Amino acid sequence: MPPKRPCPDSDNEPRKRHASEADVRPKATPSTPRAPGPRRATTAGLTDGVQDLKLSPAQEAFRRRVDEAAKGTPRFLFRFWSHRSGGNKELNTVDGIIPLAFLGRKGPVKSFYQMCPEKLGHLAREHVKTAPYIKTVYSFWSQSLDFVLNWAQNTKHQSTHISILDTAQVNKSNIILHTNAVNQLFGHVGVYEHEYLICGTISGPAYRAVPLEDFLPCPRAIATKTDPTNLEHATFMKTANRILQIARGYSGGLELPIAAHLMGFVIGDREDTKMRQQFLLTHISRSLPIPAEWINDPTIVEPEVNYRGVSEAHRAAMYLSEMVKLKLGGRKSASTTGIAKNSRGPTDAEIQKATDSVVNSPRVPEQTKRTYPRMVTELRIRLTGWEWTNETIEEYKKGNP
Repeated sequence: MPPKRPCPDSDNEPRKRHASEADVRPKATPSTPRAPGPRRATTAGLTDGVQDLKLSPAQEAFRRRVDEAAKGTPRFLFRFWSHRSGGNKELNTVDGIIPLAFLGRKGPVKSFYQMCPEKLGHLAREHVKTAPYIKTVYSFWSQSLDFVLNWAQNTKHQSTHISILDTAQVNKSNIILHTNAVNQLFGHVGVYEHEYLICGTISGPAYRAVPLEDFLPCPRAIATKTDPTNLEHATFMKTANRILQIARGYSGGLELPIAAHLMGFVIGDREDTKMRQQFLLTHISRSLPIPAEWINDPTIVEPEVNYRGVSEAHRAAMYLSEMVKLKLGGRKSASTTGIAKNSRGPTDAEIQKATDSVVNSPRVPEQTKRTYPRMVTELRIRLTGWEWTNETIEEYKKGNP
């Protein structure tokens, strides 16, 4: 078999290596001059009219393989970033995400299908390894908000943000692939169940980002034998209002998915939390806007997606489905076929499985694994409305010297 011919240089082939990379801490400033003031993300970087592309037979075959591999993408993905993690402040903003290969480019360049597969594979392998000094075309995302918060809480940087992306509303030029699919396409790419790669610049109404402190503004939790999330200390309404407060930061139609993921932190299988689940589903669905097109969208109301074994992402999809149906005023109820058996809250075993899936990920640093339970506790305290007082702090200190 003859050796593969190397791809010719393309518009994405860097002429010179830059000392920055879109998903690792930059070690130097990119050579592109920095314009004064914040730079807004644009969709320049990939052509939008994918269906009108003129592809060679080989490129058309590659397109079919990519499109098949991209099937089953979750409707919503999440990402954390700061000016010290995920690239510098030109690459990640509240307006969008710009992989380094597209920073400063004007006008369209080749589509993913027209790029050299060998080059795309090389960039994917280096990106997943978080290798420095690559001009990547990708950004990392996850189907699990738990996983993203787990990473973000250890960045300790005031610019840390949590982003959400509606994958059904991105440009056609944005190719979204799970790391397993990337490995199947290109080979020798690390596979991590919580991680997706997206090629291209991301911006527009499909994207929102808010500061991490909106999730975890409370002081560091004090270790305690008393569960601060039980109903002796929190009311259903206070929990709902805390979730709504965070979710409303993602205005423009992305509030409800955030709320659905946050509900997983405060709902279990005990009788009190089953009651809490029903209250939260009803109250939050009535309190947040729902895009009209979601009502008949099967990716929302009948989520049959492969969440790659990440149970917390599947659970949130079920909560979202229930809330959209409740918004209809009962015309489609929780007894809809295929949903009723999943409409209960997760069992304690399922919650533990979700925790284990994050903590046991080979991508998570040991320090982050150790602090993950603390992050979960702090977020639950935040969501259930627990108020610290001098008396409760002293009580906790006595029980936990």
